[in-house]
Parts: sequence; C-alpha cells; structure tokens
Amino acid sequence: LFILFISIESFRCQFVEIQTRLGKIRGIQIRTANNNPALAFLGIPYALPPIDDRRFQKPSIHPKWSPKTLIATGYQSCCPQLDINGDPHGSEDCLYLNVFTPLKNLQREQFVHSNDQKLYPVMIYIQGESFENGDAALYGPEKFLDWNVILVTFNYRIGVLGFLSTGNETVGGNWGLYDQLLVLQWVRSNIESFRGDPNKVTLFGQGAGASSAIIHLLSPLSAGLIHRVIAQSGSPLCSWSMQYNPEIIAKDLAKRMGCMKQKFTQESIECLRRAKMSDLIKAQLQQSSKIFGEYPHQYLPVIERFNPFSLIPTNPRKLIQSINYNRLPLIMGYNQDETAFLLPLILSPKNFHHNGSLRNYLEEKLLPLFMRATFAQNASSTSSLSDDFVMIDLKQSNLKPAHFESDIRQNILYKYFNFLQSKNLTDLALRFVKLSKFGDIFLESFADVDANEFHNKTFNNFANSNIAIITDPK
Repeated sequence: LFILFISIESFRCQFVEIQTRLGKIRGIQIRTANNNPALAFLGIPYALPPIDDRRFQKPSIHPKWSPKTLIATGYQSCCPQLDINGDPHGSEDCLYLNVFTPLKNLQREQFVHSNDQKLYPVMIYIQGESFENGDAALYGPEKFLDWNVILVTFNYRIGVLGFLSTGNETVGGNWGLYDQLLVLQWVRSNIESFRGDPNKVTLFGQGAGASSAIIHLLSPLSAGLIHRVIAQSGSPLCSWSMQYNPEIIAKDLAKRMGCMKQKFTQESIECLRRAKMSDLIKAQLQQSSKIFGEYPHQYLPVIERFNPFSLIPTNPRKLIQSINYNRLPLIMGYNQDETAFLLPLILSPKNFHHNGSLRNYLEEKLLPLFMRATFAQNASSTSSLSDDFVMIDLKQSNLKPAHFESDIRQNILYKYFNFLQSKNLTDLALRFVKLSKFGDIFLESFADVDANEFHNKTFNNFANSNIAIITDPK
C-alpha cells in the first residue's frame, strides 16, 4: 500500500490526456514494479451518485462530461463502511473506477496519437472483504502492468447500502452486484480508448469479489461482457456468501432506525432513504459483530425470485446445474493466511477477559463464535473440545477434520486461519464436482497436505467440470 502511493505521487506531475466517447480524460504517468512507464486514470465516474431517490436502486449510468475534460488524477472516496475502529467513513458518491494501462515501448504522445491499434488484454478486479468493506485505492497496478495487461479497479456499494433487501419487489437488493454489472458494461463500451481489448476481459476477485465473479459467470446478464474468470477464496456456494432471509434483516434495521411501526411498508423504505448515511452504518454495526456475530455477514447477495431477468433469479446451485450459464475458463484457488488480519481484533485487550489465559479465551470465546459463524446455516454442527485437540467438523467426507493443538497457541491460530481460507475453496470445489455438467479442467500443485489429499481423491471426478484449481505455491 505504501509503495503504491509513493509510485503514483512521484509521477503526478506528468499528465496525459486521451479522447474517449464520453469526453477527454486527463490521467497521470506512473511506474511499474520494474520501473517501466505506465498510465493511470483515477476516479472515473461510471454511475450517478446513488443518493436520495437513487439509494436502494439499481445504478444509473453516468452521462458524458464533454466538452469538459475529466480530471482523473486522484482516487475518489470509498463507499460507506466501518473502519477498523467501527466508525463510519466513506461517501455515497463512490461509484468510480480506475484504469491502469502499460505504455510498453510507446511514449505518451505515441499512446495518444499513434495509429497503431494494438490492444491489451483487460483484467477487472473485484475487491472482497465480506461485502461489508473494500476500497479500490488499496489495490495497485505496479506488478500487473509489467505483464502488458490493462487493470481496472472500482468501488461498488457494500453493506446495508449495497445489499439491503426485503426479498420482494419493494427492495430487490443486490445493488452492489448491479454496480459491478454496470462496470462490465462500461468496460465493454469504453476500454478501447485506453487500448484495451473488449473481447479479452478477465474478471477476478478475492473473497466476496470471487463470489461476485462467479455470480457473473452464472448470470446471463453478464454474457459477452467477460471471457475468463479467476476466483480467489470464494464463491456463491460458500456459507458466508448469500443471504436467504433478507426480510428479517430489513425489518430489524427499520425498527432500529425508527422507520417501522407495525408492518414494513413503502413508507419504511422512504424513511430509510432519508436517513443519514452514518446512522445506517452504525445500525449495521449494531445488528452484527464485526468478527463473528449471531448473524455473521448480514448484508449479502440475495435470490431475486420475483424477477426472472435478474442477476440471481434462483439458487446459485440450480444455476450451476443448468446448462445455461456462461461456459468460460475458470480458475479457482485460495490465498494463504488471508484472514490473519483479524488477529489484532480477536486478541485486543477489550476482547481478552478470560482469566488472562489465551487457551481459555480460545475455548470459551473464539471457537464457539467460530462455529456459529462458520456453520450459521447448519445449527446441528458441533465442536468437541478436549485437553489435546479441538475438532472442527467440516462435514466433507473427502477431507479429514482439522485438528487444532490446544497446547500450542500459535498452531491454534495458524491452523484456524488456514482452515478458513481452504474452506473457501473446497466449499465450491466439492459442489462443482457434483453439480457441474461439462467443461475443461486445469490442475496445479496445492500448498498444503490436506489440499493435496483433496486433489488426489477428487481428480477423476473433475474430468467433466468447467473448473481450474490453483493455490499460491510457496
């Protein structure tokens, strides 16, 4: 993150302007990880601000800005969310994207005026963070651009403002996903102005971003807009990625905001539209713990059964069973230690009140919360605690249970976090084995013993699945 800001700030004085069908855009020159020149166009609006009557609505495309020149030399605000201290920050005027393109052997003037129309492949990144957090400014292009690809990052609505739903036509939900869809459409229409190839678009993401990417893979609304998908540690089949009881969450929010008397009505929605953004974000915090609550990750994608032409018209599992989804190359994998960022929160003094013993804290506090969060929709799942082991039942016959050695504190936490990231892969992979109908398979080496065992036992079953599996090799 530090290197990203230094690299962009160091070259901010070198501007470049290009002509697009929307109008002129002024960007800046930056340097890649290998010190090659590249261009950055930061803070391009792709939708009107989703405020007032546009709150809890599908995004409206941003109009042209010509004859003016759009100054795209700095990142725009992230969408409203809670910071690490649980305080609201960000702006509802947040629907902006960033385009990074390599210069390769071209000078800036040649990039703008050359008739050489060689186009680069495009990669669109969807950040994760459980559909509750995320900021496109955190993900830099330095290493990507050395491989001569164009990178697009963007903000989309998250949390209550991105995924509030009543489960019916009143408030359909999935606003953040429709923001993503609009970005895909924007790239299709405009990326050639940045020397990007609209017919070579790879959509990839991590966590919630990976789940989103596969939703677009399954949705006919995204057909023709993407051509390859990479899913890192997530899918719509993971237990944390879909909300199947959105009306309960919506009614609870309305009560907390004083927007509901006896029934949830259209007046309740208008009341929520008039509410202060910060109050909505605070109410979201009250509804669930930031780490593991009674209803972990409440504001999530929902099934829009009332609209057959929606992004998710039925259960994602049924979409996979059908032959109507987009048959595209798919890479799946997971990132090692990806949830270790929770350590400072879990082990903070305010959370540590269990007789001063880390072991007592893990057994009495962390593990029960972990079980509730991990198996939120499987209340029958249980944990067995003993002096030597903590057993986590994965309910997957292909994988042996994960063992947490209670006497070795570091191993407890280490295996806990690595269990979470591997579960993000196997939740989808095991189901694709059973549900997917056809396609190609590409297999790479796995990072740990359990994953290798999974690979050996399921290799033959993957012969007919449209899936590729990779991990981060060490």
